[in-house]
Amino acid sequence: QPDSLRLKQDTQIRAIVQTFHSTIIQYRGHYITVRPRLV
Repeated sequence: QPDSLRLKQDTQIRAIVQTFHSTIIQYRGHYITVRPRLV
């Protein structure tokens, strides 16, 4: 029982981290795309 609960928490944390990473990648891509126009 505790193992399944811990596994569920790990899955949720992994999903949050994955979303965080994808958001950073999108932000960096947007920044790289916008920067040349500003410079």
